[in-house]
Amino acid sequence: VSMSARLCFVLLCLLQLVALLIGTDTSIVTTPLGQVKGNDFRDHREFLNLPYAVPPVGKLRWTSPQAHPAWTNILDATAFGPGCQQDCVLPPNSCPLTLSEDCLQLNVFTPKLEFIEEHGGKLPVMVFFPGGRYEQGGASTQLYNGTFLANSTGVILVTSNYRLGAFGFLRVKDTFSGQCGIEDQQAALRWVQQNIASFGGDPSQVTIFGQSAGATSTTVHLCMPSSSGLFHRAIIESNPISLPLKTVDEAEKLGSYFAQDSKCKEDDLACWQSLSVETILSSQKNATKHIPYLEPLQLFLPFTPVVDGSTLKDQPLRMLQKGEWVNKVPVILGSVGNEALLFIYQAASASLSKMEYEEAILAVFHTASYDVLKQYPAKSVTGDHRDLMAKLGTEYMFFCAGRNALQAMATQVPVYFYRFTHLPSMNFWGPNYPMCDPLVHDVICHGTELPFLFNTTSLPPGNFEPTEAEVALSDAMMLYWGGFAWSSDPNHFSPAVRWNPFMGDDMTMLNLNTPPVMQNGTLEDNCAFWDKEGYDWP
Repeated sequence: VSMSARLCFVLLCLLQLVALLIGTDTSIVTTPLGQVKGNDFRDHREFLNLPYAVPPVGKLRWTSPQAHPAWTNILDATAFGPGCQQDCVLPPNSCPLTLSEDCLQLNVFTPKLEFIEEHGGKLPVMVFFPGGRYEQGGASTQLYNGTFLANSTGVILVTSNYRLGAFGFLRVKDTFSGQCGIEDQQAALRWVQQNIASFGGDPSQVTIFGQSAGATSTTVHLCMPSSSGLFHRAIIESNPISLPLKTVDEAEKLGSYFAQDSKCKEDDLACWQSLSVETILSSQKNATKHIPYLEPLQLFLPFTPVVDGSTLKDQPLRMLQKGEWVNKVPVILGSVGNEALLFIYQAASASLSKMEYEEAILAVFHTASYDVLKQYPAKSVTGDHRDLMAKLGTEYMFFCAGRNALQAMATQVPVYFYRFTHLPSMNFWGPNYPMCDPLVHDVICHGTELPFLFNTTSLPPGNFEPTEAEVALSDAMMLYWGGFAWSSDPNHFSPAVRWNPFMGDDMTMLNLNTPPVMQNGTLEDNCAFWDKEGYDWP
């Protein structure tokens, strides 16, 4: 046998060996777009920074997302990618470590391959959209590490970025729609439909969930015809649901202020596309300064999806109340104990006097101000009214408004109601949020449930040590959320405390504390007041 023939034989054997090794490498997954290599650990796998759309840069800035093309080489999916461009001042573990306009990526966390195979390669899928006021945050942070939730409940967990602030929600008349951020989320959901089976997920069993702006987005998807068929259950965490989204007029007015500050004519695409990231972020901040003082609710969420009458017909709360929401799927909805406190203390860094409190009530509630002040009367002239304003805001925007929406939804689909009231033994908030330090103040601020839901309290840099009761609470929350993803029933895994559905008449609610407990009639007097006054205030 010739030397060349022997060499060819050896090379063939090596190629077969490589193919065999690749075939048994469980960190490599073949998707319709190409192969990806993630991290395969003893009890789970993760595939990070997977592109679901073409980078929205250059001429694609402020355009609808375009599906990402296929690739030929094995894609490295072993490390988190950047977050979308932003000025992030969120608490520790909540800000992306790096930023880029090329940010339309998602992360996939799975249980170990043996578990997936035991279940026929069809596990339920959960897709999480992070919050941050539509201006901050991202999927690639320690707070949203999906390892524990996926592994504890046997789901495929996806966390997704989407464009933020002016990059995602700037509307300029006859130029930009203002819907790019919500369209990014739809693109991520389409990616899930087309690719998640490769990771062991069932595209017919998709639960979307989010907190804060992510919860607002989840509610928007319930109301958008273009989101139909992309998901089958929804979990809404801490959505200020009575806070109106931007109308076309409001969004275009904000866009015109942005144009003035950035010195771009509204129809000059070349100018818009040439703007630096720094200019966009600066103009975004400056544009919001033009929001009228007498329209304070607009300041809470300056950039939002736009109620344009076509892609989004009306304000989501109104659509839910009227039964006009499009995607009628089972829903979990809830909030935490002191939702509005963080925002009130950020808006009023100093003590809020009786006069300032009453002026703020008048600016928001107009003709109903007398009734509101009677229900939430001011303290003494010299007292600080921020806590009272926070209580009002929590009940008006979050708890009571959410309960009101569920009353309407419960006539059409199974719904579940919760309130997180556990006072943590740890301070997740860091030095910039002293008003939310649970070691000092008896408050449960917006977002407090997240480290428990994702079981990320012990991860660096915090390295907190939860109590035994807190570990049990975290385990219970993961099983409730995961069980809902499995069967539309949070009791799927037979938890110690059964979570009864919200029926609309008895106001049944799960109080997530240590331990969880079922309740009804919570804040009944104040919620009855708001149900009578209504939630449709500018």
